[in-house]
This record gives sequence, C-alpha cells and structure tokens, in this order.
Amino acid sequence: MRRLAKDTTPRGVLRLGMANGLADDRVAVLIGDLKGRFPKVTLRLMTGWSDELRQKFDRGLLDAAFILTSQHDRAGGVADEQEPLVIIAPRSRAADLHAPMDFARQSWILSPEPCDARGRLAEQLMRHGIPLTVAAEVQDARLQLGLVEQGIGLGLMPRRLLSQVPAEISEINAPWLDLTLRLEVERSPFLNSLAPVVEFIAVHLSAQYRASSVT
Repeated sequence: MRRLAKDTTPRGVLRLGMANGLADDRVAVLIGDLKGRFPKVTLRLMTGWSDELRQKFDRGLLDAAFILTSQHDRAGGVADEQEPLVIIAPRSRAADLHAPMDFARQSWILSPEPCDARGRLAEQLMRHGIPLTVAAEVQDARLQLGLVEQGIGLGLMPRRLLSQVPAEISEINAPWLDLTLRLEVERSPFLNSLAPVVEFIAVHLSAQYRASSVT
C-alpha cells in the first residue's frame, strides 16, 4: 500500500470531452503523442457541443472537458486562448458585405443547434437587430463550404482553418461583430494521478493555438 501511494505514474481511465469545434486532425496528433507519453492511461474520448459536454461534466460523466464558450464568468480552469470566427462568402459577393444593413437579408449555412459558433453568431446579429435566417443546417464542413461556394448562403468557420477554403471563397470583413469564443478547460477535483494528462493536453492545445495565430 505504501509503495502504491508513492507511485504517481498516471494510470487508469480518463473520460475526456472535446468540443466539436476543437476536434480536428490536430487533436488526433495530440492524442497520438499522449498515448506514447502515458502508456498506462486508457483514454475514452467524447466529442460534442459545448453545452452537452458541460452538462455531462457537471453530472460526473466526464473527468475533464475542453469546451468553447462566450461566457467568461464561469468558475473553472480557463485557458488564455481564443477561437476567432470569420464569416465566409463567395469571392464575388464578399466585397458587397460590410455594414450591418448588408446582412439583414442574408441566409446562412450553419451547423445544427446547439452549435457553439452558431449561438455566438445569433447573439451578435441580434445586438444589431438582424434576424438569423438559416438556409441549410449541415454538420459536414466540406458540404458547408460547397453550399457557400454555390452562393446558397454565408458561412462561419474558425479563422485558423481559413487557409483550407477554396480560392472561390473569401472572408468577409465585419469588425462590428465580435465572433470570438474562448477555450475553457473543466477539470474534476478528483483527477489525482490523471491530472498531468489533462495538463499535457491543455498545454499542447494552447501551444497549437498560439502557433496558428502567428501563421
């Protein structure tokens, strides 16, 4: 018992939640590094919308959750990282969309509710008296881009992924909209030896954000 008490090697099952907006190929690489660094840890990864993951965490169904939020007043560990979102449109239309009045009659291609980015967009448009009109609810990012390219509606995406869009799609400059989410990390107080694993993910995810903001 004394020998086991002194052994702080991370071991056991870690139930980890990751917001859909964060779950991309960067996370796959990070999880691969984690498996090699902590071989005695079994990871159970769950992706979902932030509100759903927060509820599961509050109910004790997750040991840690990496979520996106526009609320900065919740208790818990908050990473000093932000997720800027950008509006995209066909390049032929982007130059004509700047002022709030230009967006009053626009339709949108968005992920289904309760998408974190969609909620932030709706909140910001409402501040300017602009209704959110959804032309298509699409989960698949490639189909979203295809519909935007065809002029079916405007789109919304993380700025860090903007370099991956087709040349026919352009970012819309709308500085009057604050389309920024914050990365928040929820940690169980009972992580014990698993705490370094969650910290490893938080540090490396933050480093990836800083690297993408520089490029």
